[in-house]
Amino acid sequence: MHEYFHEVYIKNPDLVNYWLSVDMKQHVIGFLIVVSVLLTSADARAQSDMNILHDTGIHGGVIVHLGCGDGTLTASLRQSDSYCVHGLDADPKNVDRARKHVHERGLYGGISIDSFNGRDLPYMDNMVNLLIADKLGLVSQAEVMRVLAPGGVALINGRKSVKSRPDNIDEWTHYLHDADNNAVAEDTVVGPPRRLQWQAGPKWTRHHDHMSSFSAMVSTGGRLFYIIDEGSTASLYMPSHWALIARDAFNGKVLWKRKIDSWYTRFKGLKDGPADAPRRLIAAEDLVYTTLRLEGPVTSLDAATGKTVRTYQNTVGAEEILLSEGDLFVLIGPGSIGEGGRKERPVEIRTIMAIDARAGNKLWQSSDVVAGGTMAADGQHVYYFNFDSRRANCLNRKTGEVEWTSNPLPSPKRQTSFFSSKLVVQDGIVLFAGGEFSGMTKSGGVRTERTRSPQCRWKREKRYGQRNTLHPVTAPLKTYS
Repeated sequence: MHEYFHEVYIKNPDLVNYWLSVDMKQHVIGFLIVVSVLLTSADARAQSDMNILHDTGIHGGVIVHLGCGDGTLTASLRQSDSYCVHGLDADPKNVDRARKHVHERGLYGGISIDSFNGRDLPYMDNMVNLLIADKLGLVSQAEVMRVLAPGGVALINGRKSVKSRPDNIDEWTHYLHDADNNAVAEDTVVGPPRRLQWQAGPKWTRHHDHMSSFSAMVSTGGRLFYIIDEGSTASLYMPSHWALIARDAFNGKVLWKRKIDSWYTRFKGLKDGPADAPRRLIAAEDLVYTTLRLEGPVTSLDAATGKTVRTYQNTVGAEEILLSEGDLFVLIGPGSIGEGGRKERPVEIRTIMAIDARAGNKLWQSSDVVAGGTMAADGQHVYYFNFDSRRANCLNRKTGEVEWTSNPLPSPKRQTSFFSSKLVVQDGIVLFAGGEFSGMTKSGGVRTERTRSPQCRWKREKRYGQRNTLHPVTAPLKTYS
């Protein structure tokens, strides 16, 4: 064709130029008009589909299109990899048409089409984030609400219904539940497993005899957030690929991932910790707080999208994070963590920095020999254990000023990396477990009412295999300003 056109042009250049100038222009203009209309129509449909997701407030998860028809709307609902779209139709002909439509566009996988009996939705309870339908047919409203996850939305003929979140489902925002380190949830739904809700990889982590591939996990707002090494399980000598991953807690759909540039070395030995790694990740309401590298600063991320909201200044070297009543309390080390392979935490000065979580401004900071794993906060105070003086310390959470210091408490002579001391606050009581060394566990309890001097209520020393014995201690502890 090209050679024929070239020959015609050589013999009749004036004729060809005239044809191109008149006839072709008309064809081209007509073609461009058609393309413009099609693109405008496609853009309008895409914008309409995006408006559906925006108006329902669903950011990722499982979308069900009930009565999917030819699959046109179904195929357009997957706006990103954060969504898994499932089209349902009781008519086998519609199922075939919809599957063909999705296949032709190379979308099958993230979008799938299936038939159903027209009455029963083929999903577990509390699994679907968004259900869209022009009409329900024989499907009852109760059946729709059964499959919706808490916070999920049903959009039926343009009418929006939201499944409320039950009051008896608690959140686990910190490693030990909350900033008070009291690892007890107010959740009455959790219990022995009754069925499998969902499962996800990896099936195997990297190595049994070295550091766990799983460093931390918290949950808030119907989402799970965790830090994991996704490196090859074939050999520990293959590089690590650490990432912070968000999943929908009710169906397991991956919502987003953020790369972690450096983390604790994977060559740490079996059960060698690090015990402080889980305290680097917290999540509350619509934000996630973490460090995106081993000695990096604290960063807040949008819980729905994973996008960076704020990087907090002067928090490089953060080792632990707490969030309490809108304030961040960050424990910042002097940089001795190295590649994260240390066997023992040195007795060294660390800094507690209080930060307004939303505004990002520093409220105060205080430096002391803070033992790892012992920073805790309640509505009035911040607490920690000084590993040098062996005393519990209480700071005013508004000013950072010392309010009291206890007498020495039982604790081991050194801080190992695999076990951190624990300090728990509950109803005006501070409970302290000093740590583990040479098979000995040492614990103590301190009463911390503001109007009185702190008093040691009891202490316990226990060897493995022995029955617990409580020793009440009534001697008052001296307080220090």
